[in-house]
Amino acid sequence: QYNVMLRQSKRLLNLVNQLLELSKLQKGILKLQVRQSNFNQFIRTIVSAYDSLAKELNIDMQIIDNCKNIFLWFDHDKVEKIITNLLTNALKFTESGGKIRVTITKADKEFVEVVIKDTGKGISSEHLKRIFDPFYQADAFHNNRFEGTGIGLALVKELVHVHHGQIKVDSAPGKGSEFTLSLPSNKSMYNPEEFCNDACEFFSEKVNMSFVAEQEKNDFTNGVNITKDKKIILLTEDNNDMRNYIKMCLADNYQIIEAHDGEEGIRMAYDSIPDIVIADIMMPRMNGIEMTKILKNDQRTCHIPVIILTAKASEESKLESLQSMADEYLTKPFNVKELKIRVENLLANRERLREKFGRTISVNPPEITATSLDEQFLTKALTVVEKNMDNNEYSIEQFSREMAMSRSSLHRKLFALTGQSASGFIRSIRLKRAAQLLRKNSGNISDIAYQTGFNNLSYFAKCFKEQFGVLPSDFK
Repeated sequence: QYNVMLRQSKRLLNLVNQLLELSKLQKGILKLQVRQSNFNQFIRTIVSAYDSLAKELNIDMQIIDNCKNIFLWFDHDKVEKIITNLLTNALKFTESGGKIRVTITKADKEFVEVVIKDTGKGISSEHLKRIFDPFYQADAFHNNRFEGTGIGLALVKELVHVHHGQIKVDSAPGKGSEFTLSLPSNKSMYNPEEFCNDACEFFSEKVNMSFVAEQEKNDFTNGVNITKDKKIILLTEDNNDMRNYIKMCLADNYQIIEAHDGEEGIRMAYDSIPDIVIADIMMPRMNGIEMTKILKNDQRTCHIPVIILTAKASEESKLESLQSMADEYLTKPFNVKELKIRVENLLANRERLREKFGRTISVNPPEITATSLDEQFLTKALTVVEKNMDNNEYSIEQFSREMAMSRSSLHRKLFALTGQSASGFIRSIRLKRAAQLLRKNSGNISDIAYQTGFNNLSYFAKCFKEQFGVLPSDFK
């Protein structure tokens, strides 16, 4: 927990420092401190700090040096921040299997160029015009795996400007992006007061670069092993530290499955049908509001309670969350005890509804008026079972196909609503139909057993007694 606190504190400090630096640059307070060193080696050092992250994301990242070693006069700290932000951006918006190329070129006698080209999704011309505006984030960016702040590129632009350089971008949707940084190669382009007077050696802030790279890391959940002894919570949160912290708080009593964003969360909800969903609002690709709307409007998942977590405490955000049919709304920072109580209460409410459905379930589908997706689902399930009432070879696989769900999803959905497995649900409906027929004296016990899908009288009698407490012969 202390490591999580330290990482998040460093992250906050890094963002505050960027904001302060951006403000100083815009006011002309921040000055250059240029010194001469090997520019090629400097760029290689920065790029190498991202090698492990690129491999983890399955991105082919290479540096191409089109010129011999260039001993350039430049401000090491500012150029490092420029390259770091551009590399981070390239990694953010390049999908697995993509490429990033960093090319160093001596453009002419006046400038040296560093070109960072990726094979990402690219940026439309509409957004390209505002790409360097402070806090601007194109809507298309939210389709990616990472959430940004809108500070990085604005800082890059100001840093390049104060360095007497130029920055341009060439991009198009589906073709990736190419950022070209041009820096002066002639010492005479700097003013006397912009030279560093101390004799200190250049020290690359590898710790900072490693920290930035670490913040972008992303661990994907490839598979889920569902156990039967614990309720399942689907935790959808893009921040690794926050996700791990919540998991640690809840793991003793629940089985936690994890998703990095809303799109992954939707897929995992369909696959595992969890007992509850905890989702952050601000996530890349699909946010928590969109995810909740999809889950609540899908018959397979509409019964699942959703808790929305958010750093947005405004009344507007709360209303938006509740309008998405979220069951609970919790603002960050939240009290862990409160989160646990809300989870327990929602699960207890589901248990009460399950008992209600289990008690009141009817075997006459036409008489049911479905007023919710859950009731519509049960109506359909009852209709399917009723249609196959006398088919003693009717299988769970056939039931799943007619319900358009996988066997495991159907089982978890039915269990969430009725406390019964798919086979238990079919058997219960058949026994209730048998009880109705016995009350009406619609035939002898043997005939009624066959009419309701039982071809073994002793098994029918055993199941009937388990459900109603008496044998069919004693039922009135």
